[in-house]
Amino acid sequence: MRKCKYCFFILPFFLHPGSFAQSPVLDNDSTCAGLNNTIGLYYSAIQSNAHLYNGRQYSGYNANYIGHPYFDTAVLQKGSIYYDGTLYNNILLQYDINKNEVITEKYGQELRLSLSNEKIDSFRILNNEFLKIIPDSNAGNIMEAGFYQRLYHGKTEVLVKRKKIIRDDPVTNGELKSRYIPVNNYYVRKNGAYIKVDNKKSLLKVFQDKNKELARYLKSKKLKYKKDPELTIEKAAAYYDLLTS
Repeated sequence: MRKCKYCFFILPFFLHPGSFAQSPVLDNDSTCAGLNNTIGLYYSAIQSNAHLYNGRQYSGYNANYIGHPYFDTAVLQKGSIYYDGTLYNNILLQYDINKNEVITEKYGQELRLSLSNEKIDSFRILNNEFLKIIPDSNAGNIMEAGFYQRLYHGKTEVLVKRKKIIRDDPVTNGELKSRYIPVNNYYVRKNGAYIKVDNKKSLLKVFQDKNKELARYLKSKKLKYKKDPELTIEKAAAYYDLLTS
């Protein structure tokens, strides 16, 4: 059973960080059996996740652009994804909101892959949940197909479509610089319909049966749409649900 001792030193180099908890291994029969079981689980997990890592190589961007095109941060973060009918947890993910692509890193390699949007139902990056929405074209819906972050979910629902566009700055000293500009579109789902919200007036119109109460509530909480549209819409929707519960 001496071979087991050497396996202990080799295995951590193959395990994905955070996938397994490694504890000290004693050189005895019972722990060697446990280690062999861990190795078996590891290979089983890789085999079951293999088709998650068969996307096309992610192309990236011009490094001279100011900022980054990703949701929240330019680094991969731990998340989960419902992909091709299977839920994967503890997966490193990144959401490119300029190209509308979900990125992962191929296991054991510093190679980023773009996952197939057609196979993605939803994903979560840390505590941020994204849903794929495909509006019914016959209903004349104002929303475009794509991934929407769900900010609030109750009787009503608040969603945001996040984008980043590339904009050129004025030429300075003969040098052209470009930067990523965030563009967010907000929607409230009420009575099965999605309604776009782009100012306080349109927000109160969504909840017109309780708009006076909501106006007083927002004022009492010092919530201003122009200052913080996301928090204002979330709080308005939650308060409306409370009023109508």
